[in-house]
Formats: sequence, structure tokens, C-alpha cells
Amino acid sequence: MIKNKVKNFLYEKESYKIRGACFTIWNNFKNLFKEKIIENALKKELKERDLEIETQKKINIYYKGERVGTYVPDLIVNDCILIEIKVKPFITKEDEKQFWYYLKGSKYKLGFLINFGPKKLEIRRRIYDQARNKHQTIKGCISVLSALFISVFISAIVGLPIISTPIVKAQQNNSKINFSVAPEKFDLELEPGQVFNDKIRFYSQSDFSLAIKNETTFFSATGERGEMTFNQEPEDVSFDARQWFRFEKEQFVLQPGQAEEVKFSINVPVNAETSGYYLVSFFQADPVSIRKESPTTITAKIGALFILNIVGETGNFPSLDKQFEIIELNAPAFTESGPISINFRVQNNDPVHVKPSGKLIIYDFFKRIKAEIEIEEQTILPRKIRFFETATKSDKFWDRFFIGPYRVELILSTKTWREKIGHDRQVVQSFKFFALPWKIILIFLAILLIPTLVLGTVPKKKARKTLTK
Repeated sequence: MIKNKVKNFLYEKESYKIRGACFTIWNNFKNLFKEKIIENALKKELKERDLEIETQKKINIYYKGERVGTYVPDLIVNDCILIEIKVKPFITKEDEKQFWYYLKGSKYKLGFLINFGPKKLEIRRRIYDQARNKHQTIKGCISVLSALFISVFISAIVGLPIISTPIVKAQQNNSKINFSVAPEKFDLELEPGQVFNDKIRFYSQSDFSLAIKNETTFFSATGERGEMTFNQEPEDVSFDARQWFRFEKEQFVLQPGQAEEVKFSINVPVNAETSGYYLVSFFQADPVSIRKESPTTITAKIGALFILNIVGETGNFPSLDKQFEIIELNAPAFTESGPISINFRVQNNDPVHVKPSGKLIIYDFFKRIKAEIEIEEQTILPRKIRFFETATKSDKFWDRFFIGPYRVELILSTKTWREKIGHDRQVVQSFKFFALPWKIILIFLAILLIPTLVLGTVPKKKARKTLTK
């Protein structure tokens, strides 16, 4: 397992648990609910990870050693980490600035600003590690801003939300490590004996020189939601696919604002077995100026993902119709209204990765299509299980309105199946549910009955007046 080479990583275990809990909530809820619901779900997840949680706790804000007000964060973890939750399109500079000053004015060193956005989960990890004393004036100003990029660009492949850059303490005036690589992934189909040549482009947005060095290792999936693990040793020691890689430059210096291209080759042995091979090339950046001037260790890593499919004899492979299967499907048998939430688990039976996609079609009693939902393509590694979830739209009233019996078809297929067979019904599973919006029906009946009851008393009054006369 690769470990990030960062000394004195503040509250490391708690930080990883918080990130994991956020991923779980975002994969289930995205940004479909209000902040309070997200907060309650996150509190439950964190407690399950053996963390102590406090809510609605007032904390004092100090200025020059004197209390000037109070701040109520959404959550406090283990009485050492602040968590502020947002549910909005994206985090603004104003959000970050406000959260930074809250953290700065409190007694806490570490805070998380987390946004459950519509397209991605944003996590801002902020550190203000400065001695505070509420009875003394804080003298001086210690610069604590630098950056640590350890974002491996594998999110688009395996469905993980992108993790925002954490910030750590360093002896550098507002320095920030900022560099990028492109492309972030190579999804290749190669033959035994083939040599593949390409290049990776690097670009530095840092204000100082970066010493870049390369390390290639294996990755695998753990869990069913796309979580990744990195391993130094291959699963099959007879084929170490790292030996296939040759980079033109294993180490080089990237100047501020400089773009650099590094050529590489993948030399597949003639006796390579037909299978899938999954590697990531990490490019670690070490700020040259910081390294020379300070003993503090600061590193940044960016990864380029390699998904290799070595084609050849497939005698022992399962047939295409048994390449993957739906092993579990969860859907409501009865519902009052939409959105209809559905989740299912798909198992890859192939020795290479598969990328199923498809659609979910809901038919009404008259066999008309009520809703059609696209199932986005996701990568499932060999012999692994992947969790999928989707829901019907809820933007308009008619999107949420369901009444009567419905039949649902879940249709999945891979690109290989569609090209060879000519249709998309590789794996099909059906189920039924019944919908009855009883609250709406009761309201409708009440609207009809109340005028009838009121008007029904009018003729009787007129009749009484006539008799009197």
C-alpha cells in the first residue's frame, strides 16, 4: 500500500474516516436533500466509524485574545475537527473565506468545508495550526498556507467524486503546489508482443520549481462503490506489468509556468496472458525551493491511470451473455409518489474489466413509457461487484405523479456486446410496483365533498321560510 509521504499529518485517521463517510453519503444522496438531512446522515455515518459527534455546539470566537462572539458549526468531531456542510452548485470563494476566519478565530486547528454538489463532492480540508490563548494577545502572524495535491485522477473511471486539495503547514509564504497531467487515463486494448507509444503532458501553475519523479504501481477496487486500493505487488507474480513501462524521463524539474511532455512506451511480452492489468503511474512533485530552505517535507502526487486489456485466447472466458450479471435489485413494491429510487448490484464474471451501461424503462398499465432513465457507464474490475443506484426525475409534478400498476425493465449491456450482437439487451431484469397517491386523492375528495355539504343545506332553509309565510 502506498502511503503519502507527509510528516505530521494532522488527525490523519479522523480525516480519512470523514472523507469515507462523505463519499458514502454523496453516492446515496448526491444533492437531492437539504443540508439538515445530509447533516443527520453524515452524523450517523461518522458514529458508525467510532467518532464522537457534537451538533449545535456554540464555540467562542476570539480577536486579540478576547471573546468577540460565537459560531455554531454543523458538526464537531472528537472535539478537535469542525465540519461545515453545504448543498449548492459549488463552493464559492466567499464560503471558503468565511470558513477560514471561523476556524482562525476558534480554538480548533482543523476544519472541513464539504459541499454535496450536483455533479461532484467537494471537500476543503483547512488547517490553522497556531497557538491560541484566550487570555493573552496573539503576537505575530505565522504563515500557514501551502498545499498538498494528492488527487489521483481516477474519479471519472471508477465513479469516485474528486477530492479537493488539502492544505498543510509549511515554511513558505503563501506557496501552493499546483500542477497537472494530461491525459489522466489510458484505456487500452493491446495484443501480446505489441509496443504502445504515447506521451503525458505536464503543466505547472506553481510559483516555484517542482522536482517530479515517477512511480508505477497496481490498483484494485475495494468495496462496491469504486473505492480504490494501491498495491506494490501484482496479484500474479509471474506477470509484473510494471516492467512493461518505460518512461523517457523518470525524474525531471518542472519550472514555474512550464509545460513538459514525457514520452513513454508499454512493451507487452509475447507470452502475456489474456487478462486485465490495472496500474497507476504516480508523479510526485517536491518543491525545490522549499526543500532547500526548510526541512519540512511537503509532497504532491497526481496519477495517470492505465487500464490494459490484453486480448488473445478466450477459451476459458464466460460467454458474452454471462459476462456479468445482476445479483441483487432493490426497488419499492408500493409507493405513494415519485421519485422512485432503485439500486442494484452487478457482478463481473470476466477475467477482464467490463463497462456496462444501459437504461431503466418504466411502463404504465397501458404499456406506455412513463419514464426512461439512463444508466451511466461504470467500470467493474475482474471478479468484482459494483453498486449502482438511480431514481426517477422529481423536477415537475407529473414527474413525481404515479398511480396504478407499473412494470419496470432494467437493461444493461457493454459496447462489445452491442457491436457483436447488434442490440442492447445483454442483461435484462424486470419487476413491478404499484403506486397510489392517497393523500392527493383524499384532498381531491375533500374539495368535492365540502361544497356539496354546504350547498345541501341551502334548500332546507328556503323551505322553512316558505312554510312560515
